[in-house]
Amino acid sequence: MAAPTQSEMHAEHSLWSNEHSKWRDDIKLGREEHQKMMAGSNQIEEFLSKHERALETYRAALERHEVNEKEHEEAFAAQVPGVENKNLDRLASLHHTEAEHHRRQCEAHEEMKKYQHMVVDRWSLLF
Repeated sequence: MAAPTQSEMHAEHSLWSNEHSKWRDDIKLGREEHQKMMAGSNQIEEFLSKHERALETYRAALERHEVNEKEHEEAFAAQVPGVENKNLDRLASLHHTEAEHHRRQCEAHEEMKKYQHMVVDRWSLLF
């Protein structure tokens, strides 16, 4: 292999210098992107806190729903079978209300599951 000429070596050094300049630009861009990610990490933390509060709110709503359903069932169970009861119409009306509330709770649960899956899917893209 023939030794490079002075001109060839100088041209190669210029090429290297240009590459170094591009690398410095890449580092600068990387730092700018990093700063944006750091700012975004605060948003992620805020989002996760809101998500935790949403889960807790939903848990509390579900607990209230379960208590209401249990009380409703106990009221029906307290009725003596085969005996005409003046409260039956009122209990049937309450049952209709409870059934509607349960239907809405089912919808809320499905929405929470979709939301949870979306959060986990997006999180998995990060890590």
